Amino acid sequence: MPDYEPSANLLQMAETLVRKQNQIFARLNAISTAAKSSDAGVIDTFRERLYYRDFPVDAEQMPDFQERFLALVKGLDEKSIQTVVLALNRLKKIRGTEERYLALYSEEENKEYRENTERLSQETIRLADDCWFYNGCMLPDPDFEASVFSEKCGLKHLDHPERFAHRDIIDAGAYIGDSALVFAPLTTGKVWAFEPTAENYAKLLKTIELNNLQNVIPCKMALGKEKGSIEMAKSMIASVNTQIPNSVVPYNGTETVESTTLDAFAEENALDVGLIKVDVEGAEQLLLSGALRTIQEKRPALLFSIYHNADDFFRIKPILEELNLGYHFKIRHPAIGTVLTETMLIAEV
Repeated sequence: MPDYEPSANLLQMAETLVRKQNQIFARLNAISTAAKSSDAGVIDTFRERLYYRDFPVDAEQMPDFQERFLALVKGLDEKSIQTVVLALNRLKKIRGTEERYLALYSEEENKEYRENTERLSQETIRLADDCWFYNGCMLPDPDFEASVFSEKCGLKHLDHPERFAHRDIIDAGAYIGDSALVFAPLTTGKVWAFEPTAENYAKLLKTIELNNLQNVIPCKMALGKEKGSIEMAKSMIASVNTQIPNSVVPYNGTETVESTTLDAFAEENALDVGLIKVDVEGAEQLLLSGALRTIQEKRPALLFSIYHNADDFFRIKPILEELNLGYHFKIRHPAIGTVLTETMLIAEV
């Protein structure tokens, strides 16, 4: 038989079908999990058991665990320390069992989770194939995190949001623009929304258009430790595209994207940075290394995801403390059916 090579168009169509299928399966699984969790008062442990399989939770797995733990909780408020201890103990518990569902949430957490889940279900409506309405906003895709709106990316835990009311906001890991929707009304300055991969960036543009966001500036690039280009692993679930792949996450090829440092970008655009939000799927410390000058000069409020790996969880706060800028820290985890995912480090001077 003669050799046959499928055309580029056929390959592209096949990849699109696979991607859409996986998005549908992911959405159905999320709905199923939410329903079971809401009804039974338990959380689904499957994803975190896999994703955090190598995350150390005691001295047996991390020789300097005591030192790292104490450095992390130093100076934190009582609720933050409780959040850290609960996360580690719960993670240890789910890793010690094969049970799919465990009752780990308190009554208060279950109440919050049920309310958020029910609100997402009852208040989301499809207006068109590429337009979904939720929380007074329009989005081009239903695969957004409701906690972005309920938690406001950690904003509700800041004591002084008025300090960036007229300054620039950096939204690193803007995804489809859900976080930009939260930030846009908070400043008379600009929201610089960074999303490097093409598919997510196109949806970010659509969100800006649908909601007429005049002060949101889309930036098709990654923020990291140096200027140049990087390879992003494209996940079957578009919200977790990353330059630092996790071996348990399914990926569908890579995409070469432009990268710069926050320091260089801020200088080139004469930014007065008042807030930096970072959720870049495990590349948080790379971004931080390229943002130190801006942080030292501007002392912005900081919202850092610290849940993607153990080094981020234990190390980002001490790195910032070593700058001696007068930051005070909080750690919060929303009740979204997980024990560690979406944990945020919140810092302000």
